[in-house]
Amino acid sequence: MAIGLVVYSLALVIFAWLLRHAELAVIFTLWVGVAAVLLAIAGWWLFGEALSLRRLAGLAFVIGGMFLLQM
Repeated sequence: MAIGLVVYSLALVIFAWLLRHAELAVIFTLWVGVAAVLLAIAGWWLFGEALSLRRLAGLAFVIGGMFLLQM
């Protein structure tokens, strides 16, 4: 529980710092996209969830969208 609280606090500090340097719409979209990709990877790695072709394609679209937002 303590580790989760530290990591969450660190994430909020990073999010606040990012908001000072870019637009809210871009930062929030990237934040949600990164979270979705990391959660899918964590589910596969930690819990043995399947990464079907459809799920991998969806993750590729999310990552592609994040790259397009940064351009």
